[in-house]
Amino acid sequence: MERYSKTSPSKWQSQYSEEFKRFVCNDFLTGTLTKREIENKYNIGHSRLTYWLKEIGFDYSKPSIVSLPKMKDYTNKLSDKEEEMWLSVKMVDYNILYLK
Repeated sequence: MERYSKTSPSKWQSQYSEEFKRFVCNDFLTGTLTKREIENKYNIGHSRLTYWLKEIGFDYSKPSIVSLPKMKDYTNKLSDKEEEMWLSVKMVDYNILYLK
């Protein structure tokens, strides 16, 4: 795989081959490495991967929100009868502690 397609007029600017761009984007999208780790692995600029992903139609710059399925409500809600029993126990405790 060729990394550069041609030498650019500037010595500071590189033109990467399409094959290399696709390879790096595919490695990011199918792997477990973060964007920063991919950029360090292939020694490319920090915004280069984001730019390439946009070129292929994957907008990585926007955070994606994934909706999770609703979970069963596990809060401690008492039925009316349980609430009444709980209050009566509290009243007994109160009477024992404070009304001796």
